[in-house]
Amino acid sequence: MRKLWVEYEPEHEPEFAKHRDTISETFQEVVSRKGFDLEWVEFREVFPEISYGWRSQLVEVLRGQRKTNQARVVREQAPRWFEDGLYFTNPGELQVYRKLKSLQEDFFPAGDTIAIFPLPRGRILGHTREPDFVVTYKGRTGVLEIDGPHHNVRRSHDTSSDHLYRDAGISFVDRVSVEALADPAELEEVLKRFLKRIRDSK
Repeated sequence: MRKLWVEYEPEHEPEFAKHRDTISETFQEVVSRKGFDLEWVEFREVFPEISYGWRSQLVEVLRGQRKTNQARVVREQAPRWFEDGLYFTNPGELQVYRKLKSLQEDFFPAGDTIAIFPLPRGRILGHTREPDFVVTYKGRTGVLEIDGPHHNVRRSHDTSSDHLYRDAGISFVDRVSVEALADPAELEEVLKRFLKRIRDSK
């Protein structure tokens, strides 16, 4: 007899609890069609990834001494998008990060490459800003923002933010459109154009 464990991340527990019977019945039906012998389906949370020194890190978080997600306050819920020790607020940010990381390795020679800072928080005169990405290269700094689905409504706000960044010494400000996120080839071209501006400027 075969046993099937369905694993889920902690933040999805409410949905799995709500639809547990339906999901179980669906698995039962599928394996029956395939002719498998399935005894039962059970659900369990997956354990979060842990690293060396996790105990002391947890104590710091509980005491309010350690911040997560760069310069942000401690998160109350488990992050949904996480990679390389960095947190992201939506899948679009993670998608852009992965493509930037790929270009970091392939677009530049070893020892002559960019640094990528997702969601850093900083203070510009009179304003606190959190750009989606800051990218640096040989003393030059670029800000890369990802447009949301309602971007047109925020056009004037975005323009104002762009001026603030430039006034504060940011070399370039560029944006990734929703359309580019939906097309991997277009996204790569947008990011390559952004990186070329940083790399080739004097």
